[in-house]
Amino acid sequence: MYIYTLRELIDFYKKRNTTVFVTFMDASKAFDRIDHWLLFDKLLARKIPLFIIRIFIFWYSQQSMCIRWGNTLSASFKVTNGVKQGGILSPTLFNVYMDNLSILLNSSNIGGRIGDQLINHLCYADDLCLISLSSAGMQQLLHICNQYAADHHLLYNGLKSFSMCFKPKTIKFNQPEFYLENRIIPSVTQCKYLGIMIDVKNCDIDMRQMRNLYANVNLLLRKFSKCSVEMKCFLFKTYCSNIYCGPLWYNSTKTAMKRLKIAYNNSLRRLLGIPKYCSASEMFVCLNIRSFDEMLRKYVLSFKSRIIASKNSLLICIINSPITLFSSIWAWWSSILMH
Repeated sequence: MYIYTLRELIDFYKKRNTTVFVTFMDASKAFDRIDHWLLFDKLLARKIPLFIIRIFIFWYSQQSMCIRWGNTLSASFKVTNGVKQGGILSPTLFNVYMDNLSILLNSSNIGGRIGDQLINHLCYADDLCLISLSSAGMQQLLHICNQYAADHHLLYNGLKSFSMCFKPKTIKFNQPEFYLENRIIPSVTQCKYLGIMIDVKNCDIDMRQMRNLYANVNLLLRKFSKCSVEMKCFLFKTYCSNIYCGPLWYNSTKTAMKRLKIAYNNSLRRLLGIPKYCSASEMFVCLNIRSFDEMLRKYVLSFKSRIIASKNSLLICIINSPITLFSSIWAWWSSILMH
């Protein structure tokens, strides 16, 4: 959903001959840097019942930790900041801690608009993406983030943050430099974000999908070669029938799509020892396994249904705007589902 929203915004403005500046922010150990007393103040401001806040105060003021090295444990020491890693409430507490940053960014009135909705940032846990239609606006958003980080004992890593410039083909200029804590943010044309490769030119199939597919099949062949056909089919469905971010391959080339489809077919053939000259369609029907096209349609339909049913304000804004009428993503989805 996060990457879908970003892609739709970029395409929407590029089609209107507008440059989009995007900066992906990396917060260093964000969950570990939360100031407990600032967090408690924010909970009080939200009028959370006092008895719940007292429980949090007890939890976090009484916690102690030690370091384990082999079979040796260090002396216990107090922990005065951070929320528990893996805790059920930790993501919610972190969102409360960072919510004022979202309010400050929205109040800046910098960024793009879809209808009446201002969109200048996207947040997913401790990952922050800033969006601006001008270089000066982007630098102002970075200044707001930098100031908020200083006030809340957070630290953004300038070396692991990246800026990208999505330009229409008719516009040509060198990407300006942006600064975070007096450091230049690296400008890139491709980066990995939330496990997905984002490219300023296209959103073709990530070839890591093919490598992972072959790697999983080789693992199954090495460890489960003696299993029955039924078990191998079950393992194939579990480990090889997953196309991460497949519903966003709307700009992929036919060649790349065909290569991945062939890799999918050949992987099942190798696992079951089926000759290459055998029909792929007959193979999938007889084994009751979805073909690549069926699997892609399933993922596209599921993804589209989740977007339509979502209660997220940004997604609702996109759905109710003319974006979907001219969206390359929705046009590709229609061609996949109607195929």
